[in-house]
Amino acid sequence: MDEVVITGFEAQARWQFIDDYWLAVSYSRLRGDNEELNEPLFQMPADELSFGWEGTVASDWTADATLRLVRRQDRVATVFARGTENPTPGFATADIGVTWRYALGQSLRVSVKNLADKAYHEHLTVGISGQEIKAPGRSFQLAWRGSF
Repeated sequence: MDEVVITGFEAQARWQFIDDYWLAVSYSRLRGDNEELNEPLFQMPADELSFGWEGTVASDWTADATLRLVRRQDRVATVFARGTENPTPGFATADIGVTWRYALGQSLRVSVKNLADKAYHEHLTVGISGQEIKAPGRSFQLAWRGSF
């Protein structure tokens, strides 16, 4: 008899619905069971669904947006973890960005992560149970990418 059983499903799709415009969707679900202790496996990530859009908005400029939906994780290991793993509320975050390709192999990108400044923490965040460190709030990023 197996003591641990893990099943999972992950899917990603991307569609070009008009020239230079793309839609994307991804879904992830992972389940694990500790049959010896008759409980969920320790530190299983929550189910996650993401939607994305990317498109050309002007000559040499693209924009993108991503909506990430993470489900509440209440499948926790109580016996194995000795009370250190607790349920985590679900959350949603949105990110946006623009990229300027100003020369061959050169681009600048400006993006805003966690646009609504949502306070949350990932289920797999390590910390004292119930006092885990929150994920970063709204952040602004500037990135240069180049090849020569």
